[in-house]
Amino acid sequence: MLRPGPSGSRLRILLLHPPSPPLMNVGREWAGGYGTAVRSDRTCYGSDPEYLAVPYMSLLFSASILARAGHEVDFVDAQIEALDDREVAQRVGELAPDLLVSVVNLPSLKGDLALLERVSSAAPQAMVVAVGTVCRGLPEEVLAGKAVAAAVEGDPEVVLPDLAQVLCEGRPVSAVPGLRLHAGEDTETFCGPATMRDWATIPAPAYHLAPMHLYEHAFFGQRHRYAQVLTSRGCPFACSYYCPYPFGFGSKALFRDPSRVVDELTTLKKQRGVSFIIFRDQVFTLRRSHTEAVLEGMLERGLGLDWMCETRVDRVDQALLEKMRAAGCRQINYGLETGDQELFATRAKPGAAFADVEQALEWTRNAGIQAHLHLIVGFPGETWQSVRRTARVVAGLSVKEVGVAIMTPYPGTQLYSEALARGLILTRDWSEYTGFRPVMRTERLSAEDLVRAQSLVLRAHGRRGRLRRALRGRLGRAWRGITHCRRGSSGQSDVRPSSSATATRGDWEP
Repeated sequence: MLRPGPSGSRLRILLLHPPSPPLMNVGREWAGGYGTAVRSDRTCYGSDPEYLAVPYMSLLFSASILARAGHEVDFVDAQIEALDDREVAQRVGELAPDLLVSVVNLPSLKGDLALLERVSSAAPQAMVVAVGTVCRGLPEEVLAGKAVAAAVEGDPEVVLPDLAQVLCEGRPVSAVPGLRLHAGEDTETFCGPATMRDWATIPAPAYHLAPMHLYEHAFFGQRHRYAQVLTSRGCPFACSYYCPYPFGFGSKALFRDPSRVVDELTTLKKQRGVSFIIFRDQVFTLRRSHTEAVLEGMLERGLGLDWMCETRVDRVDQALLEKMRAAGCRQINYGLETGDQELFATRAKPGAAFADVEQALEWTRNAGIQAHLHLIVGFPGETWQSVRRTARVVAGLSVKEVGVAIMTPYPGTQLYSEALARGLILTRDWSEYTGFRPVMRTERLSAEDLVRAQSLVLRAHGRRGRLRRALRGRLGRAWRGITHCRRGSSGQSDVRPSSSATATRGDWEP
């Protein structure tokens, strides 16, 4: 049942980034806000040491907007603090909010809702509101949580300020756009969408409310204090057929003022001690002029930040990449998705050319930036032949890191609707929708086949890595032999490496 909000000039609002449920670590910002999950041996709520826990950015933006409106705002990142459910309940009880806002995710949905049920008893006066992409894709399942009074289907940065104002004025919340709520035991009400139109009125995220001293992780062999930063949000590309980012974060890209982004980076560096940035744009180089304005601002201020980003292979060139490296870029995550050219063109990256991949990787390598490739097995139409093509491509590419996911049909995407209609979805146990487990088969490959396919592609990259290490080892030993001989002679030597390393790739049969 919906709890009535307090009537007054301002609210006490708590924005909660919840801990991961038992047996998993949840990446709440990933997969378009649906979240990903990896297995953990931890049997309580919390977060494993060294797990890269990043806060859900909409919570931090919403915190700034709500504070600017005069509300008393708290932010608790129970994931980075590794709080268990008892400790979260205690913190909620101490803060005694009028409005409790928490992100919920797909693979952790059951645990997230159970946590809210427990912590809501510590603040019975609070209205509990859920945010996150799962609220758009499966609002009825979110509202099935006993403690959840409302689910935000619109953008939290737009919906939450309206909700807070309505609560302060004592008016019914049923008319708040973008909010779906319980109106009775078996009914819901929803008053249309509510989305951001631009960033002009949105202040910087409330980093000052976050425990920034805890955001530390090893990047490239060095420990850094890190932060997430957005320069834009949204993705307009046709891979929305399967990709949850357009559904979760918008199919229209919205760009922040580059000068404000650089101001934000400066504050993070000088006042928060941040030395590494994770740019969370879905396509960091989507608009070249915007990207260059951010880079030039970083260079002009000499920030000396290291950073990583994600973009498409058809949205880079040599000159841009060199400027990115000069501004501190250390790694770019590219979505290759598949090595099968037909799947690449029709499903994975419509509008991009397969030749763009090798060219982008060459430019990236020449600029001194590390490339990480995202791959997926299990596209509709995937066969063992297409999997073997992907394995061959991966083995032939000079990249240090690849990640291989198994295709996940996320609610709200066209793929989900089609797979459901065709009987390809194997389970609706959302805890299996981690991004790395088979929850959908293809016309030719079973769940077991897809697990083997994932392993095959990873092994192909591993063989490439072993070959590189072997070459470095043998050539290194040969070079040390050469220099040793030279030091012992008059300076002339005919010693040359006497052999070369080769590898047989085989036919990549599973």
